[in-house]
Amino acid sequence: MRPRLHFGGPAAAEAFVAHGSRWSAQTWVRLKAVQNDLNPLLLEAIRQLPADDSSRMLVTFDFPDQRDGEPGFQAKLWLPESIDVGPMAEASPNPSLAATARGLQPTDDEMLQSISSLAPLFAQGKLDKVVLAQRLRTESPPAWLQPTGGDGLVWTMSLQESDRAFYAKSPEALLRWQGEAVESMALAGTTGRSSDPEEDARMGQGLLGSEKDRREHMSVVDHIRQHLEHHCEQIGPAQAPELIQLPGLQHLCTRLHGQGPKIHPLLLAAMLHPTPALCGQPRLEALRVLQSVERFPRGLYGGVIGWFSRSSGALIVGLRAIQQRGDHLELIAGAGCVPGSRPRQELAEIHLKRESILAESGLHLA
Repeated sequence: MRPRLHFGGPAAAEAFVAHGSRWSAQTWVRLKAVQNDLNPLLLEAIRQLPADDSSRMLVTFDFPDQRDGEPGFQAKLWLPESIDVGPMAEASPNPSLAATARGLQPTDDEMLQSISSLAPLFAQGKLDKVVLAQRLRTESPPAWLQPTGGDGLVWTMSLQESDRAFYAKSPEALLRWQGEAVESMALAGTTGRSSDPEEDARMGQGLLGSEKDRREHMSVVDHIRQHLEHHCEQIGPAQAPELIQLPGLQHLCTRLHGQGPKIHPLLLAAMLHPTPALCGQPRLEALRVLQSVERFPRGLYGGVIGWFSRSSGALIVGLRAIQQRGDHLELIAGAGCVPGSRPRQELAEIHLKRESILAESGLHLA
């Protein structure tokens, strides 16, 4: 099957559909040697791009895994055969289709036990944060249509490859750039929504005032800021977290800006990936813990999908997503655990995120 990417953003000008591939390459990128491992692929990709900025190189980074006992991630770049610029056509909304569950990994009881077992690691200073995720596998209803519409606050992505498909409505940009200006987002800290406006506002203010969520959020802000300070000539002033309100969920968000990147922005994005919002801190210990708990590959969940040209680019985190493999769907949702986290509260957050994904995708569990 020829690869195809539907990409749409909050701004209509960001939308395009890319078909096929006339050049592609991939490589394994070790977390301890990002620039060394990715730079040869990047240089060849730049050579393939037209000099007139008329095309875009497409990018995916999977969430990190282990290879020969060393953490890293699969990076793939490809130049499409053709690009149609403009908003993607929205599919008709799905009726609420029943999806038959085919397994939950880890189980709810296992998640509760795993979150409880983090306390000694926090107390010993070995771990500041870890994001633990749960995967629900279901059958794919025959009449199901992948989600395509957005609400003006998210990037909508529909990627189809020979061995997998991935659909996401993500509110989080890992890195965007135009000329000498770069922007990243720290998105961490979550609560639900209410149909009652006063209760909805109260929930949002509670999130803004939550010490636990602020601590979780600032670990992401600090990670991004450190990389921008090291790899940009200038960075913008610190900003206070704001609320992003989506159907079913509210998040804390801080936008960070840099000017004059000293390395190619794709390399900067690869160094940021994965942020503590999807992994934890310290990164290697958090990866070790989450992989021992989850025992499944995340794939593009928490990974990166996007594009770049000779002068600009946008790399989006794979969130609020469904992965499709054959006739099965995978829904992955996670929660950030920090000192003071309550296991049942974290599990409830995972359930809330999963229910939001199901509802937006026109699905419910049979």
